[in-house]
Amino acid sequence: MSQSELTLREIRPSDADFIYSLASDARVTAFVGDGQPWSEEFTMKRLNQAVQDEHIYWLLALVNRIPIGLFVASDTGSGVEIGYWVRPENWGQGVAGRMLNAGLPLVADRFPETDLLARVHEQNTASLKLLERRGFRRGHTDDQRIMTLHRAAQPRA
Repeated sequence: MSQSELTLREIRPSDADFIYSLASDARVTAFVGDGQPWSEEFTMKRLNQAVQDEHIYWLLALVNRIPIGLFVASDTGSGVEIGYWVRPENWGQGVAGRMLNAGLPLVADRFPETDLLARVHEQNTASLKLLERRGFRRGHTDDQRIMTLHRAAQPRA
């Protein structure tokens, strides 16, 4: 894929099939939560929550109007946890970095002056490096080998 412009837009219920294609792919979920693919029922539950809950912000990543990933942010009360999924066909093409570049300012607008968090499996070195390049700092690692990274809120201009 060329470096065509990546755009992010809020998810819609009509995005369910694409989101499920990511959530049910073991390659995508390997470093997410318990590492297991999501069931269709669980995916639909999470999608409906994201559409209805103002504390959850899911953005579909598109290139040439084709969905290629999902960028998520959830206000946990102690910060906003971010994450992203990229279609395996687009791995190694810089998509995750482009999603972060586009998504982080949108999250800052949606949740102003809120610290950002990311939880990343310690073996997911590509994601760790991407986040560190964007100002996240490594924190503790839990007993499932999930590292929490933190980035302090950016003051508004």
